[in-house]
Amino acid sequence: ELPPVLRRDGTRSERASVQSAVLVIEVKQLDPTRFTIVGPEIVPDYRDGRHLRSVNAQVADVTNALRTHAGRYGVASFFTYGLGWLTAVPEAELRGVSPWIVGESAAWFELLDAAAQRSTSLYETKTRAELDAVATIRETLTRKRAVSPRDRRRANELCNDVLADDVLDDLEAVAGRKLVKIAGRGGSGKTTTLGLLAKRLAERRGERVLILTFHKTLRGDIEHLVRTLVDVPGIVGPRIAVETMLAFVGAAVTELGTVLPQLSDGAPDFARYDATLAETLALLVDRDVADLKRREPERFAWDYVFVDESQDCSDAERDFLRAMYGDECLVLADGIDQLVRRQTPCDWIAGLAKERRHQRDLGRSLRMTKNVAEFANAVARESGLVDWRIAPYDRLPGGRIVVVTGGDPATAALVSAVRALALAGGAAPVDALVCVPPSSGGGPRTLPIVDALHAAGQAVWNGCEPAVRDTVPASDQTWRVVRYDSCRGLEGWVTLALGLDTLVASKRKYPNFASGESDAPENVARRWLMIALTRAVHTLVIGIDDANAPLLATLRAAAARLPADVVEWATPQSCPAILAAAHAG
Repeated sequence: ELPPVLRRDGTRSERASVQSAVLVIEVKQLDPTRFTIVGPEIVPDYRDGRHLRSVNAQVADVTNALRTHAGRYGVASFFTYGLGWLTAVPEAELRGVSPWIVGESAAWFELLDAAAQRSTSLYETKTRAELDAVATIRETLTRKRAVSPRDRRRANELCNDVLADDVLDDLEAVAGRKLVKIAGRGGSGKTTTLGLLAKRLAERRGERVLILTFHKTLRGDIEHLVRTLVDVPGIVGPRIAVETMLAFVGAAVTELGTVLPQLSDGAPDFARYDATLAETLALLVDRDVADLKRREPERFAWDYVFVDESQDCSDAERDFLRAMYGDECLVLADGIDQLVRRQTPCDWIAGLAKERRHQRDLGRSLRMTKNVAEFANAVARESGLVDWRIAPYDRLPGGRIVVVTGGDPATAALVSAVRALALAGGAAPVDALVCVPPSSGGGPRTLPIVDALHAAGQAVWNGCEPAVRDTVPASDQTWRVVRYDSCRGLEGWVTLALGLDTLVASKRKYPNFASGESDAPENVARRWLMIALTRAVHTLVIGIDDANAPLLATLRAAAARLPADVVEWATPQSCPAILAAAHAG
């Protein structure tokens, strides 16, 4: 029920009722001096030497973004009431501005009335299709991934057993006084350690922690991890938040008055991006940073900033975060040899005295079961990575490796076998991970594994599509499919590393060197191989497209170093039966 409200033109609205609606609100927290009114339009000034687009135009942007998001979940059409909310501008200063742009005194009923002035259909009885659309949108925006029994067991063990009395006590004692670096190879628990330390700082000290990661796919997984670890309501969100580096830095730079370069073909233009950061940093003074944190404390006033995969940050990102928060507020997870954007690790301790930094090395595997960890060690040795090793954790016994040669094993039978393995481990389909190589095509219809999943009636979150990466898996019954380029940091109870030989060949051919870098392409391919092999928790299924691929000889030599039953060899036809037998055993 909407009571009459006083509008800024002096009239009162009629009493009415609202059944169901979608409101999208663009919030601006700038003070009144930062806006210019031009007719019915109001334009924010970000102090970059020019005015940007009007609030009305930005409202249109976000309403279109929501429609695009909803379309990915099958919502065909619905009406969106787009509003602008200027939280620091008095209503009296908005006379003549569009009525759906409201000021600081607007409360819930004023927002609803502003929506009604955009369209009086707000008061009309909605059709079943409209009600269903609103319900679907609400569900997709508020959905949280369910915590599986395996998640809960693992969280309890990590909180109470593995890390609490050793690593975490050490890190908590120095956090806030020194730059903290947590170093380890894939599967050593770096990201989990970040999550557990954030939990401690938020729950025990009441401090706020921002966790930054490299890509959108991992952002959702880290947020799920944090929600699994944190039992206290009101912690995740207000006190612990997870963002991508690009989104957070982009927002900060924009508020500081610089416009980041547009994306190129859906991917960041990192050369221009770094140049813009460097330009902003050169003009930055302490007062700018303080003002930014004061204006928008929820977004920028963090006590700590944790950086996942910090070894892959650019120097410009490193310098920008140092200028914003100082070295002592930074906690870094350094994945040794896990390089994607560059082939030279980012040096975060350059020029930093030894007494101002603290490093903790993680040598045990807290993700992989014993057999998977030992297999990774053996492959590293056979590949020539003589310094690569991770110690198996004795409380994670077992594990299985199945190597499939002679073609893509993607069939409905494989899907059924993998699903059974996940369920047997207390996991769900979302806890399986499917990795595909760069050359597998762009859309879901070109990926045999996606076609096989759909044929088996399974829901798929296809991270190979750029638009999908902005979303999260719809439920714990949704399978995750990603390119190898997005697999770093992810894990799967059962991991399908499909076309692994194609990945290695691709990275050897296209090693992705940054400007001024040089290394043997073979070394880049070896590092990528180890990133892929350390994604699995319990069962690793490796698909080899070419039976004559050099990688196959490496895998056979590695298998020869292990007990005979650790690695099994299969064809696409026999793989499902082998996995089913492993499950039955």
